[in-house]
Amino acid sequence: MKKNLILLLLGFNSFIYAQEFTDLKGDYFGQILPGDTPVVFAPGIISTTDRNEINITFSPDGNEVYFLRDGDIYTMQRIHNTWTEQVRAPFTGLNNPVFSVDGSKIYFTKWSNGNSVSDIWMAERTIGGWGEPQCLPAPINSSANDSVYTETADGVKYIGSNRSGSWGIWCISPSSGQAENLGPMVNSYPSTSPCVAPDGSYLIFNSQRPDRHGNSDLYVSFNKGNNEWTIPVNLERNGNRINLPNHSQIYPSLSPDGKYLFFNRHNYTGMMPDIYWVSTSVIDDIKKAVLPDPNGLIKNTSTGQRFSSIQCAVDYANPNEAIVIEPGIYEENINLSKDIILKSVDPNDPFYIGGTIIQGDIESSALILSSNSSACEIAGLTIRAGSVGVTGSASNAIIRNCRIMDNLTHGVELSNESNPHLKHCLITGNGETGINMTANPGRPPKSCKPIIENCIIVDNSQDGIVGGEPTIIDSLISN
Repeated sequence: MKKNLILLLLGFNSFIYAQEFTDLKGDYFGQILPGDTPVVFAPGIISTTDRNEINITFSPDGNEVYFLRDGDIYTMQRIHNTWTEQVRAPFTGLNNPVFSVDGSKIYFTKWSNGNSVSDIWMAERTIGGWGEPQCLPAPINSSANDSVYTETADGVKYIGSNRSGSWGIWCISPSSGQAENLGPMVNSYPSTSPCVAPDGSYLIFNSQRPDRHGNSDLYVSFNKGNNEWTIPVNLERNGNRINLPNHSQIYPSLSPDGKYLFFNRHNYTGMMPDIYWVSTSVIDDIKKAVLPDPNGLIKNTSTGQRFSSIQCAVDYANPNEAIVIEPGIYEENINLSKDIILKSVDPNDPFYIGGTIIQGDIESSALILSSNSSACEIAGLTIRAGSVGVTGSASNAIIRNCRIMDNLTHGVELSNESNPHLKHCLITGNGETGINMTANPGRPPKSCKPIIENCIIVDNSQDGIVGGEPTIIDSLISN
């Protein structure tokens, strides 16, 4: 290794370190950039096999890095594109470093009283290095625990705090100057460690669901404006193995260019905590599914808004509005919880019926209807590959000119006095019955009473229709 002696000025005063240059060059120490599957970041350099690496932050220009290891903050600098070796930073008693958006400040968490109380601290860059860290005043800190700070380019601050009695994400905008809880949309479960995109468009944080047995998953929520956020989406979405079972994923941070997400992963059975990284293309994919997309193939003809996801279009729609879906395969399981019209471009044209496909997965029904969608209309779609094609509970929907086929069990499953009107539908190739109906308990039991008009229900693995009191008009049904 080529060795040269350099001087580093770090800390509260002028600390001088004898430091060696290494052969590490380029962005992120010359590491191979990750794709959609998380990998350990800089193994043997940042993430080691015998020590605990917790979180990491890069300066906005990418030339400095600070990370927490075994309770101490370490730092490296890039000089003439070559990274120095690691030294302990002079921020004693502080952890979880996070750079400000402009790089002029660095924020920390400091625990006291035996790690039972935490506050957010800040050091400001000076000509001679970093100034003396200061504990930040209210409303950033409170008498409760306040931990992990993140900010947007226009000065909106987000912190994790349990000032309301349980851990949640709080926001402090320059206009209000007050800490506001992001509410149940984000804080439905204990949530901590926020990381906001510099433009404020999305927020990543870790949260504990009851079924995770104390482990944390990473979630992302998108800013809809007016301090409203989308329902948080687990970053396990679409099969990306970001949140592993029986592991905790915490302390998210973003690369300076926003292209990569860093986070800590560990478990409680001997695995040493390491820092992982993954492409933020995962987040881009989720964004298309939960926010309007001007280039989307799905259009709300009442509002003119376009979407890439049927479920997103449904979520944004008001009752009685119509959603038109252009031909394509939409790999979604859709919960239709309002009275709207959901249809292909031309529900009477076999080309559009066969070419506009809702393709579910075997974990759930491809399309779920409820009492809240009892007057909706589904028209001119192919519904396939779900555990069930269409599930209806207390629904009186109109389902017309649809192909409901190749689902794992039933083509249509009805319960809770569902009385839909199925017209000109083909229900075929399903793993069990074409239409399966369950009566409500009681004396006498209350049956489902669908109208089945001009339908073809054939070649399902078991019966064509089971249960219920259907009214059948001019239909072909084979058992």
